[in-house]
Amino acid sequence: VHCDTPYLPNVAPLYTFFVALQDVDDDMGHTTFLPQTQIKEAHEIFNGPQRQKEELIANSKCVSSNLKIGDAAIFDSRVLHFGGANTSQKRRILFYFTFTAGDVEKNNPNPARGMGSIRISDRQRYSWSHFTA
Repeated sequence: VHCDTPYLPNVAPLYTFFVALQDVDDDMGHTTFLPQTQIKEAHEIFNGPQRQKEELIANSKCVSSNLKIGDAAIFDSRVLHFGGANTSQKRRILFYFTFTAGDVEKNNPNPARGMGSIRISDRQRYSWSHFTA
């Protein structure tokens, strides 16, 4: 169980899109989300003592993505989530990308880790308007 980005005050959220390039069968392991865990309080518990973390996970609602080809899951990258075990002979193939409404890097407490997965050279190069007509 993890989040892609930490909860940080005064930082615009990053929204991640998972687009299925194939049907993700049950034995391939779906991504499962724990809704409402993008908030400060959930992150404080998750980053606290192991017992509290385990209780948070055990008591959280879980929603499985169950994506079929062309489906998309859109989520706040601070939401806790995990990939299920892939017991098939196939790999999950998802196209993913992330958008934010602001400059998240200026408030990043750990610049070495980064906030998202875009290459540094492309950070200011693309915006949502490049992908809409």
